[in-house]
Parts: sequence; C-alpha cells; structure tokens
Amino acid sequence: MRHLLILTLFLFLLGGCSSKPPLLPESMQAQQPAYDLSDWILEGRMSLRMEDRSDSVSIHWQQKQRDYEINVSAGPFNQSIARLEGRPGFVEMQVAGEETLYTARSPEALMNAMLGWSLPVSHGIYWVKGIPDPNVVFEIHQSERGFSFAQSGWTIDASRFEQVNPNLLLPRRIRMEREGLTITLVVSQWRI
Repeated sequence: MRHLLILTLFLFLLGGCSSKPPLLPESMQAQQPAYDLSDWILEGRMSLRMEDRSDSVSIHWQQKQRDYEINVSAGPFNQSIARLEGRPGFVEMQVAGEETLYTARSPEALMNAMLGWSLPVSHGIYWVKGIPDPNVVFEIHQSERGFSFAQSGWTIDASRFEQVNPNLLLPRRIRMEREGLTITLVVSQWRI
C-alpha cells in the first residue's frame, strides 16, 4: 500500500492517558488550559520527511475524552486512505480498498504488527495541542517562534498559535523531529 508508512506513523499521534498537568514554565503558561481540553476536532495536513522520501495526507481527527475517530485521505481528489477508531485498550484501522479490519489493543501494538517497529504513540494527543505529555520528563527550550520542547528523544516545535476561546491557545503548526525523521502537522481548523 502506497501510504502504509505514513498511516502507521499517524498512529504515533494517538493514545495518551490523563494525568495531572505539570506546572509549565512562564514562557508556556498560556498553554496550561490545553491539558483540560478533552473534546475537540482537528482538520489539517500531515507530512512526513525522512532522508530521501516524503509523503503527506489530509486528516480529520475527532477526540471525545479518550475515544477518537480519525479519517486519513490523500491524492488530488482527497480520496480516503483509512479510518482509525480507538479507545483505551482497543484500536482498529480500516484501509480503503481492503477487506481486512486491523485491530489491536493499542496504537503501538497495531503499528508494531504492521511495520515490525513502533514509536512512542502515547505522547501525540498532547503534542498536537502544543504541550508535553505530563507523564514523561520533558525539557523546554525558547525558540524564535516562541518555545519548543524535547521529550522521549523528539524535539517538538509548536507555532502559529490561534486563540480558540478566551482561555485557550492551540497551535496551527506542530513540527516533530528525531534522527532524520520530521513529521509536520499543519492544522487548518480547530473546533472545540
């Protein structure tokens, strides 16, 4: 399948569990309310670059508490590639044009079954909101666009923040980098 790598990397953005949000440094205090945001819809594009290869897809991600549904599409007519649905302890993926319904207990397990390797999936639900996972050690860095943070060997740079309500800023662009791999998510619309 042409987009198998980007589909499985998309699983990287899923998962997560709630916990007490960390006390953020002053440079990130405006992001504190993002930890309380549990119901949202994100629409945008995600690209993947690694050494000599790049690919991109459109995404529609609906998050309701810990349950999610994600539709991934690509091509000149934005044809559906896959639909992902999940909740704690279960994830399934339906790939367009295939009869097989892929299921697993976690996004990491599904990714491992499809590719033979996995990424730290559980951080993605926080990273797309421009905040570090509160369950794992992180380091904040000032950047020319505001701030970035490092977590689990990745550098995450969130930028182009939008005021989605009086108390909440969400990023329009999230760049995640690690050892020759860059994943960029450009959000065209946040709905909360």
